[in-house]
Amino acid sequence: DTWKAMINLPKSKVRAIGVSNFSIEQIKGIIAATGVVPVANQIEAHPLLQQEELVEYCRSQNIHITAYSPLGNNLVGKPKLTEHPVVLDIATKLGATPAQVLVAWGAHRGQSVIPKSVQEDRIKSNFQEVELSKEDFEKISAIGDGNYTRFNIPFTYKPKWDVNIFDEPIEKQASFEARSKIGQ
Repeated sequence: DTWKAMINLPKSKVRAIGVSNFSIEQIKGIIAATGVVPVANQIEAHPLLQQEELVEYCRSQNIHITAYSPLGNNLVGKPKLTEHPVVLDIATKLGATPAQVLVAWGAHRGQSVIPKSVQEDRIKSNFQEVELSKEDFEKISAIGDGNYTRFNIPFTYKPKWDVNIFDEPIEKQASFEARSKIGQ
């Protein structure tokens, strides 16, 4: 219903509409139901959650990816990506911050990258572009090999959202499930 309402917004006010955290199945569902392809899909994306299948599907449909949480975080007790030795080595080599390197990794993938910060110096630093070589990009990508981690799972929040959104193992015990198709 929300997607259909967004489609009907005045074209003089809205040039494009997109989605957030949609899976391939969910995107196919709204396209099949309405014939309208979202312009963007905002998803959690970083070296530990590359979501290659989803990214490739979106690319094939001309859906732009906006990557949130590009620095990851340590909500699940894992070391921070900004402290990973590979990221630190590349940052040192480039004279950049680890955050700049992780933002550059997402940009190298052709994504808009939206790191979160409330500190003015970090916000300014995040806007300074860093170019990664193909070799450095591949080294950072390899961090995720066998190390899949989604940090943003509302079921684990306090207070907990009792809904399975991403179908992660920890969400299986949720009482509710995000709908995959319009009309369900």
